[in-house]
Amino acid sequence: MAVTLRSVRLPGGVTGRVEDALTILAEGEQLWERGYFEPFVLALICVALGSTEPALDWLDRAEEVRSSWLTVHAALDSRLDPLRSHPRFRRLMVRMGLSENGLG
Repeated sequence: MAVTLRSVRLPGGVTGRVEDALTILAEGEQLWERGYFEPFVLALICVALGSTEPALDWLDRAEEVRSSWLTVHAALDSRLDPLRSHPRFRRLMVRMGLSENGLG
């Protein structure tokens, strides 16, 4: 088994290697460009990789397309915890009508 710099917890709780996450991210981005792929999932992959700005970009796209995944998970999903203190994430929560703690 190859040793990687860090393990990545992918959406759905799947633990994989960084290379796997990057492959899924690249394929998801291609699908997004050709039609549609859930931007919230791409945001989660970016968060798992430690890529804050790309994650926030995908969350903004999720808001633009009115992603039900974003609506349901943004406020309380622990996978987004690394973003919660970021001003862009806080502005997103305000735009969605959610407080910082997700309770309204």
